[in-house]
Amino acid sequence: MNTIWIEPHLEAVLLERLNVLENWRRQMPTLGGRVKNLENWLLVELVHRLFDSNEVQALRTNGFVDRVVMKPTGARAKLLGRKRKSKTLSPDLSVHTTRAGIVDVEIKTGLNPLEVMDDLTVVEFYREKGRPRPEFAWVVLIPDDVDAGSSVLKSVRRVQQNAQSRHFHLNVSEIRPWLLYAIAAPDGTGRKRVSA
Repeated sequence: MNTIWIEPHLEAVLLERLNVLENWRRQMPTLGGRVKNLENWLLVELVHRLFDSNEVQALRTNGFVDRVVMKPTGARAKLLGRKRKSKTLSPDLSVHTTRAGIVDVEIKTGLNPLEVMDDLTVVEFYREKGRPRPEFAWVVLIPDDVDAGSSVLKSVRRVQQNAQSRHFHLNVSEIRPWLLYAIAAPDGTGRKRVSA
């Protein structure tokens, strides 16, 4: 089984920034139980980490590093959330690495099962369209609020069940009881592999 390139970088950011993340979880969550703007913050932190790692030749957020334009032909029928209306698809993070080649990563911090499943579908679509290393990273920050925390855990279980029904196995790793992540990538054979 190949490793998922983004995992050690993601895990390092989460571990190095635990104090900041602990403060993030203290803010009042949305009605859906999630912490607003976490995905943007995580993306910025990953960019800093990746440039500091000396593994990056080129990096682009919200687009392909090699400037590919990808229309969701064929994928649109499988998409259920807001991405269904997209005219083009592009990863949250695209990196030309020194060792792994080009890696395209969809990052999710939200809990909406449709949106998480859409990102997994998009990662699979990237592989079908010949992208060399599409990957998926999902970070879940459980709010300090007890009621919101139990709602978040229910959403995580629901997403795992939905993913499993589509043959994605999302093994959730725990950094702290309030900080979880899962990563996945299609292996090119139609089966999905996950590193926990």
